[in-house]
Amino acid sequence: MTLILSGTDGLSDVDGTAATPALRGTDANTGIFFPAADTIAFAEGGAEAMRIDSSGNVGIGTSSPGQKLSVAGTIESTTGGVKFPDATTQTTAAVAVPVDVQTLDITGTWTKPTGGQTMVRIQLWGGGGGGSRNATAGQSNSGGGGGYNERIVPISQVDTQTVNVALAGAGRTGSAGAGTAGGNTTLIVNGVTIGAYGGGPGGATAGAGGGGGGGTTGASSSGVPGTPVIYQLNGGSPALGEGGSSQAAFGIFHGGAGGNNAGAGSIYGGGGGSGGSTAIAGGPSMFGGNGGTGLSGTGVAPGGGGGCTSAANSNGGNGAAGRAILTSW
Repeated sequence: MTLILSGTDGLSDVDGTAATPALRGTDANTGIFFPAADTIAFAEGGAEAMRIDSSGNVGIGTSSPGQKLSVAGTIESTTGGVKFPDATTQTTAAVAVPVDVQTLDITGTWTKPTGGQTMVRIQLWGGGGGGSRNATAGQSNSGGGGGYNERIVPISQVDTQTVNVALAGAGRTGSAGAGTAGGNTTLIVNGVTIGAYGGGPGGATAGAGGGGGGGTTGASSSGVPGTPVIYQLNGGSPALGEGGSSQAAFGIFHGGAGGNNAGAGSIYGGGGGSGGSTAIAGGPSMFGGNGGTGLSGTGVAPGGGGGCTSAANSNGGNGAAGRAILTSW
């Protein structure tokens, strides 16, 4: 290998290696070498420590940098932080915000988390209505499923508070008559009460039909609390304890209607209870509880309506209680 030193070219024609750099001081294995065309590298202790490749990419701890700066190891900023393309400078590391989930199956306190959470998802189910009892065969009716209310709001709009979780509607026992309506699950968002209504009770006569599906009240669909809005199925008013239609289409946010045969289903709310002389399955629900079966089955939590039976003087099935789930992140 020939070393050329001239006033025009300087030092040339010696590439060197990491073990024997071309340019070095008294330390024979620490210096500068040239591993490829248009590439300069720095050796320390006989091993490559850094290079600048032909694309202008800098690699520290790596001989194949893929970006303007590629580092195989930990980067430390002792002062100043890191500046980003939008001209902002981050001086502290981002801290993972824990997800906080609080589920209440009975009335109790929701405690606002303090771990840096900024949003909260509120899910409320009303209670299922109870089935009725009738002295005449074939005229009892099952309870409607509880309604469902979901909102995602800034956590600043929700304070630590008591959440009223709906009680189950009771099935009629002892004497002929309607069951009782399921309770409402409510809490306060930004000063406005939002909630999920309970399902209506099974009516006392054949004409009364099954309980109406529970609805929702409170925040608008945009998630901003405003004028209360009530969604309710089949003409029965769960707030007033009236019965609704015995047959209805699948519900989405309202609970399914009860019937004297198969109860209606729901996607989010509780399913309606079923009736009949056999254990017909209650109205199904994807995210709430299923309705009680025929033969006076009890509704499934949250919010399933109570069933009934076609036999005379048979007690109505109980509805299921509501539920509240608040998930913060």
